[in-house]
Amino acid sequence: MELPPLNSLRLFAIVARCGSFKLAAQELNRTPGAVSQGIKSLEEWLNVALFDRRKPELVLTPAGHDYLPYINDALSKIAQGTDEILPDNRISHDAPAIEGGDAEGAATATRFQPVVLDFPGT
Repeated sequence: MELPPLNSLRLFAIVARCGSFKLAAQELNRTPGAVSQGIKSLEEWLNVALFDRRKPELVLTPAGHDYLPYINDALSKIAQGTDEILPDNRISHDAPAIEGGDAEGAATATRFQPVVLDFPGT
């Protein structure tokens, strides 16, 4: 089964918690229009309305209300798992992810390796 984009699910949880696109946008340092569009994209992906936009306040639809606990639980588990694997419970982009190098270097080497191998004269 294909899953919706993680960023969209995180956005949904934040908008639901804030109760408005404007407050969520302020928290995320985005425009309310960008937040609204992100939610619209998730709703299109799911083919389900998550918020009722016809009321003065932003209200979850029954589907959104049912979906939110699953998303909050999943995001909480991801945060918990991330905390478990990070040294001293903090993000460290300098910590080696792969023996003998860092994650960025490994990703770069993997991404460019076919180009280097196919380059004439190597």
